[in-house]
Amino acid sequence: MRQLIKLVIEKLKPRGKIFAATDHHDYANWILCNFEQSKNFICKDISSDSTKLFDVCSTRYHKKNLEGKNSNI
Repeated sequence: MRQLIKLVIEKLKPRGKIFAATDHHDYANWILCNFEQSKNFICKDISSDSTKLFDVCSTRYHKKNLEGKNSNI
């Protein structure tokens, strides 16, 4: 994970944003914890207001979750 975070830091434009969406609670926590440890990111949990995010971007896992087809893949 450290290599991924280092690569993201190198490639992300100043004030750039990363959005991560998953229907797997443990994976979401893992992502959040790893990025928070970096000190290069400000992490925000927007799950309570995710409708704004998904107006712009949606994943097949998000769609499955909305349909009640929760997946832990």
